[in-house]
Amino acid sequence: MVMKSDVIGAWALVSWEQKRGEVTGYPMGESPVGSIVYTDDGLLSVNIMRRDRPQMVTGDFVTATAAEKALAFEGYLSYFGRYEVMEDRIVHRILACSYPNWAGQEQFRFPAWDGDLLILNAPERDVNGTKVSASITWRRWRNTMPDGDQVTGVRKVTANAGASTPG
Repeated sequence: MVMKSDVIGAWALVSWEQKRGEVTGYPMGESPVGSIVYTDDGLLSVNIMRRDRPQMVTGDFVTATAAEKALAFEGYLSYFGRYEVMEDRIVHRILACSYPNWAGQEQFRFPAWDGDLLILNAPERDVNGTKVSASITWRRWRNTMPDGDQVTGVRKVTANAGASTPG
């Protein structure tokens, strides 16, 4: 049985593994960064991103090129809302999300613990005829991120077709 007190607090992302059909992959790369926060009063905030997201050459997200915006979106997932702990699951009630299709949804996470790790397993769902499931591992966030606050390895994007160079 899951207790609310077990999940309240801030957690740092360790990994996000996704299975699509028979293929296992890492939607935000093999060393993503992010956080999930569960508050005592039932609020939820999730931020997950690629560690190597490119910086925008324009220096402004409003005037960024379409290619810069596409790369930024491709490497980032965020949502917030409310949550409820039930017998064997945590229900995420998503109010708004960077992926707009999730706004208004209830999604279930089945938690498991491995030492100081919280593993949230998303049940299998059908996506255009393909079975998709995910397992996201978090470590309780104490004073610093698990990797010592070194969370970015940014790249600069050139103006041509989204090509990038090390920054």
